[in-house]
Amino acid sequence: MKRSITLTIILVSILLIQTPQPIAGTLTETIMYHWKSDIEIRDSILPIEMSIPTKLIIEGLPDRSKPGETITIKLSTELVEGANIILAEEAFNIDEALASSIKYVDDIDLSVIKPLSEKILREIISAELGLDEEKAGEFSSILTEYTHFTLKNSLELETEIDGQAVSEPRIIQLWFDGPKTEAIRISEAATDKISLTYTAYWSILISIDFEDSVYGDPLVGPLITQLSKLIGLPLERNIGKIQGEPAIDHKITIYSLPKLTKTQITLIILVVLAACIVGVTLMLKYPRKPKWR
Repeated sequence: MKRSITLTIILVSILLIQTPQPIAGTLTETIMYHWKSDIEIRDSILPIEMSIPTKLIIEGLPDRSKPGETITIKLSTELVEGANIILAEEAFNIDEALASSIKYVDDIDLSVIKPLSEKILREIISAELGLDEEKAGEFSSILTEYTHFTLKNSLELETEIDGQAVSEPRIIQLWFDGPKTEAIRISEAATDKISLTYTAYWSILISIDFEDSVYGDPLVGPLITQLSKLIGLPLERNIGKIQGEPAIDHKITIYSLPKLTKTQITLIILVVLAACIVGVTLMLKYPRKPKWR
């Protein structure tokens, strides 16, 4: 009989107290970054556009949480094919350069794309020395092998929270070298829902110069030093900090262990009493016969 009563109480409790279990999932979104800027070179302007698609991955983000709970999130980003630069109306795919540079944190070497390096060097020489495109092209084709063209980067992910919770840290420095960790701390007083918005920002500084080995060469070093002064190298230009699109939104429902109402308490008592009455009745009606050894 004791087992029957215990089982009855458990079943009633399950029916009356249904606590939702949190489900931790993974959000994946393709984020597009697009820059459009003008590089000023003396009296000339070199228009540049750049687009880089990436994949943002957020792991361990639940749909429900309890007050006072701390949620650990993993955030990472990956490259997606389709990155390109448009320089003076000429387009160049930079997927190869990005793939070979992700091991170098915050630094992308575009020198591996020789036509791109030659193009930008030709534009600089033409503007700085006043040469026509053909003459500037002759110089740039020789100097391209010794030109270092890089993008210096800062990629950030910002978390904005609407509700009684905080993120630590609020701004995370991301790169393509592995996941970073974030803690979402839910307040003890949290109720209803918490809304999170993840927004990525990417700032880029273009840097163009001749390689250090050329400057240090005893034969051509002095000539390269003079040439770099004439054409304004090293050249560094900030093409801006832009917001990746889209931002990622997520809601977390806050739940607490439910408190029993008077009606629920009364119902539990009645069910337990009924179980006891049934058990006693069955014992009286079908008494167990003693077993003699």
